[in-house]
Amino acid sequence: MSERTTPHVDLSALLAESGLTEAELLEQLTAQSRRPTVADHVGAYLKVQTAGTRRGYATHLNRLVSGYGAVCDQTCELCLGDDGDQPFTCRCTCRACLTSQIRIEPRSNDVVGTSIYTTEVVQQLAAVAKRLAIKRGIVHNRVRATKGLPAKSADGIGAEENAIAALRSLFDSALSHTDGTNAAHTAKKPRRNTRERRPMQEFELLELCHLTSTSGNDTFLDELIVDFGIATGSRREGVHLLTVGQLHRDTQIIDLFDKYKRRQPAPVSRELIDRLIDHAVQRGGQVCNPDTDQYRPDSKAFYYQPTANGQVRPLTSRRFDNLSQRWQTSLPWAGDEQLGFHHLRHTMAAYLESHFGPQYKKRYLRHADGSATDGYGICTFDELARAMSDLLGFEHPLVHGINKRRQETLDRFGISD
Repeated sequence: MSERTTPHVDLSALLAESGLTEAELLEQLTAQSRRPTVADHVGAYLKVQTAGTRRGYATHLNRLVSGYGAVCDQTCELCLGDDGDQPFTCRCTCRACLTSQIRIEPRSNDVVGTSIYTTEVVQQLAAVAKRLAIKRGIVHNRVRATKGLPAKSADGIGAEENAIAALRSLFDSALSHTDGTNAAHTAKKPRRNTRERRPMQEFELLELCHLTSTSGNDTFLDELIVDFGIATGSRREGVHLLTVGQLHRDTQIIDLFDKYKRRQPAPVSRELIDRLIDHAVQRGGQVCNPDTDQYRPDSKAFYYQPTANGQVRPLTSRRFDNLSQRWQTSLPWAGDEQLGFHHLRHTMAAYLESHFGPQYKKRYLRHADGSATDGYGICTFDELARAMSDLLGFEHPLVHGINKRRQETLDRFGISD
């Protein structure tokens, strides 16, 4: 038997053909060995993101890592099955299903690079996200129909847009491994549908408040949530994550962190702050009481009723779904409007604009400035406090008792008027 010989490779000739020096080749091989796998990159990326970003992006990025079974664009019953680790995968053998299937191949062990992070990968993941959202929406609307609730939009545009945004952000963090290019930016985001969310009429808001305070299994909590939403324009997250340390009784200010974790103050009545503190102490205990040694400012402000064994449960976002369902099934006009907690914010903003001007609406909503000209018609925090106190009928230290405070200051410094 003849011995197997290893073919001789002329490294110098190969380098000459490629136009590389030995140092350049060594540098490229070293850089290649330093490149992470897709699984490692996605894991490291998600770890440094905020909780909200992880919630929104992890689903799409994990499909890039683990892959996903065939998903078609049809809505036949076989393909609407929601079971297993990969729901809504295609199970039908009809021509329409077979010719529209998209399968995401797992990339967990692939090395990050331009051959992996491509426009085609983005388009496939975005299409799968849209199709899954449409199928999930159909199933969800069937459940809503059994409860007498109107159907929600199920076009999948939001999921498609979110998938592209997730991949753009992920690819941005890998520019050092992809020659400084981001293939995800060549995938166009879908055009959003126009949303018609109208503000409630005054009698509708009154009807909603009455229903909230007279129905449900915890009217005290629900009424406090609605009053808080009206007074502050807070988003859902700003309510269930509110802590007692964000309540400032003397200045009648509540610090909100409901978007981007930035502090955004809201002027409110002292009565509302007292109700919030009383509620927190009664249900959350003395850790919510600023006048005790047990006080912890990071204690939550909203709580469910204690359980039968006395367990204390802070408010979760599920309570808002409960409220929305009750409004939509009990108020004839609320179902078609798909009324939710966010409508309170929209309604109060519309009232402020009509009574005081657009700058007051913008300040109440805590929207960022759009241009330099915004500064010429800006609504100061004091002016917002005046508008809210007029609209809701309460006194605020930034507005009322100015003359009294002025005289107290003069007396304190011994200055005659």
